[in-house]
Amino acid sequence: MIDIKFKHLFYVSNLLSILRFFFLIPIFYYLSKTGTYADIMVLVCIAVAALTDVFDGYFARLLNQKTDLGKILDPLADKIIIVVGMLGLVIHRGFPLTLVVFLGYRDLMILIGGLLIARRSSEIIESNFWGKANTFMAATTAFVFVLSDGWWGAYILMVLTYLSILFSGTAYMFRGFERLQVNIGMRFLWGIIFLIPVFLIFYLTPGHLLGMD
Repeated sequence: MIDIKFKHLFYVSNLLSILRFFFLIPIFYYLSKTGTYADIMVLVCIAVAALTDVFDGYFARLLNQKTDLGKILDPLADKIIIVVGMLGLVIHRGFPLTLVVFLGYRDLMILIGGLLIARRSSEIIESNFWGKANTFMAATTAFVFVLSDGWWGAYILMVLTYLSILFSGTAYMFRGFERLQVNIGMRFLWGIIFLIPVFLIFYLTPGHLLGMD
């Protein structure tokens, strides 16, 4: 059974996860500005937010504060700050919208799958290696994009992020199939259903896949 108590909100690890949400405010503000100082502040906010992601897990283990609430807050904070922060890059810096929509679709499917698993088995699925790797890849791409000023390496990172989204999404999908005990035939059918929006995202989203004219 899922065990969430009000006092868990005040655990150090969970407070760090909650704090991560608030970094979206200065990130959006400085993304709307131009100049070296604004870029530095964006990078500082991204770096500090990434540190909270490292230390929430560290303190959860150190203080024996691993909770079901933390299992929800940690990946949720990662997903929201990455997707919403990247939307700020789309609006103010010309970042490719397709990549953000693709990432958002992956996160939405993971959220829905997690809710189905929690409802059926009262189990909260924690982030796995692929999920953490995708978060790191997306954050690194955003970080470098702010610094790049058209550097070709930023576009290589975007391609790697597309692949990371695909691989991590597929890994979570098969993990969900196992937890929900979906048979082989239905796995194939659901796989096709999940792929249809992916093709629509790449076909219908305006702009270049790498944000270039």
